[in-house]
Amino acid sequence: MRAFHYGWWTIFIIYFSVFSIPPLLPAIENSLNLGDQQLWLTQIVGVFGDILCRIAMGPLSDQFGARILISILLVAGSIPVACVGFANSLVGLCILRFFLNCLLPAGVACLQWLNGMLAVEIQGTVSAVLYGIGCTGAGACQIVIGTLLFALFRDIVLAEDNP
Repeated sequence: MRAFHYGWWTIFIIYFSVFSIPPLLPAIENSLNLGDQQLWLTQIVGVFGDILCRIAMGPLSDQFGARILISILLVAGSIPVACVGFANSLVGLCILRFFLNCLLPAGVACLQWLNGMLAVEIQGTVSAVLYGIGCTGAGACQIVIGTLLFALFRDIVLAEDNP
């Protein structure tokens, strides 16, 4: 049961982290003077990072083990999450989106690890529950960042900068 709880918490964190940028895109667009095409470019670069990391995740999971890769990706993924506020150009934002989306394949390793830990009869249910909780992480991110934190910074922090 510990493995299941570790798994859903991991996928929740992954989705919360990866989907932390979209609620802030209007503010990022204004502060970096980006257009719609440039925002689309950052999304494409992010998806490219996800695809590359997913291709590498399978063989690496087989070689080193899923738990180790999950841990490495979560620790390494915390760096771009912490650096989002430091992006001051299109290139910086593209690099951050690339590495942020490299967190998503940790969900693949998490499912591989859990499928090895749990009985075959419940693997489909566990996969459905885990990714349902992952989607909840994305929704929670929209609520926390898009509704609460964005409004807080816009009305309190940024209001002090522009009297």
